[in-house]
Amino acid sequence: MSVNHLNLEPSLLNVEPSAPSERDIFDALIREGGFDADTAGDDLPRLFAAWQAARSATPKMGMLISGAFGCGKSHFSRAVFPAHYAYNCGVREDVEKLREFRFERLVESDGKTRGLRVILDDAGADVPFSDYGVRVNPVAEFIMAFHDNAEKWVRRGIGEWRLTLTTNLDADALSAHFGGRVVSRLNQLCVPVKMRGGSKRKPPRGTP
Repeated sequence: MSVNHLNLEPSLLNVEPSAPSERDIFDALIREGGFDADTAGDDLPRLFAAWQAARSATPKMGMLISGAFGCGKSHFSRAVFPAHYAYNCGVREDVEKLREFRFERLVESDGKTRGLRVILDDAGADVPFSDYGVRVNPVAEFIMAFHDNAEKWVRRGIGEWRLTLTTNLDADALSAHFGGRVVSRLNQLCVPVKMRGGSKRKPPRGTP
């Protein structure tokens, strides 16, 4: 007796459910992260393409997200790349934390590391300062150290290292602020994308 499988329930055929597509994963992340996709408008396809490129890169990459004040860069970055640490470069206390960061503490008792995911928000808003007469830029120094540590561990196939930045600066201004050497490292660590929309921030209630 022949069996017509078309009449059977899918569960009876032991059919494996299809894996979610990259776009399904992306949409779920921004939804769960509370990012309003509608406000992204025409930016959304480019944001997805950049996220997909960063996610599929070997080794893994983060994103360098530029755009105007209030356009949603910070919210988007936190939604699509949940981080171990997030620092606001415009806040002196956060910059001090970057300066004190010790990568060696990431090494576990077995001599390995799980890697590191970091978001540097508002890169370029940091103000270099003088330490005993020496001009220092802790954000630039952190980027260089992150690159060097990521390169060392990725070469050994250990851990996921991902650095994501948001900035209000364009490429030329970012290079002028951090210097060509740091920007060169960022090009190796991050997929660049620009959010072209204006500010999504609502004015305070009662503002004319």
